[in-house]
Amino acid sequence: MDYNTQRTPLLMPEYGRMVQRMVDEAINIENRAERQAYAEAIIGVMRGLNPQMKNVPGYHEKLWDHLAHISSHKLDIDYPCEIHSSEREEPPTIPYPKHSAHYLHYGALIERALKEVESLPQSQLRNDTLRGIGTRMKRCIADFRSETSDDRRIEHDIERISDGAVTADFSTHPLATIKVEMINEGKKRKKK
Repeated sequence: MDYNTQRTPLLMPEYGRMVQRMVDEAINIENRAERQAYAEAIIGVMRGLNPQMKNVPGYHEKLWDHLAHISSHKLDIDYPCEIHSSEREEPPTIPYPKHSAHYLHYGALIERALKEVESLPQSQLRNDTLRGIGTRMKRCIADFRSETSDDRRIEHDIERISDGAVTADFSTHPLATIKVEMINEGKKRKKK
């Protein structure tokens, strides 16, 4: 069986293997006039793959540039326009973050936010920030497990995530109530 992974890689995958084969065939044609006619037929096929582009300025020249690139500039024909170098730069790869969250349902952002809270002095800002983080943690649990959690659990998790550096007490000012029914209803709507 012939798999794509075993074939030669396509220089321009947007045109497909058929155009690549046609270009390879054109390179092997001995007669220059026949090779020229075959190259023009290839351009017709390439144009037919994107008919909506025919009125775009410079599209015809771009097709000839692409033909030259697909042939690795080995196709010896009379090009009707100037051929530009078609060296394609590969975009830089984006490094994947190496940090993994200890509590996957909270995520790394909650851990980072608690690290920031560690540096805050005891103040109303710190308490408000902790309440916001705690409410978000409650929402994460409801999203992840479709269950509600009490404030004691959030206090305990904050202390464990921060290795005891941050303690929270939501007994005087409880966290917002998260209704799991509303979350489940929202998930159902998204699936439709």
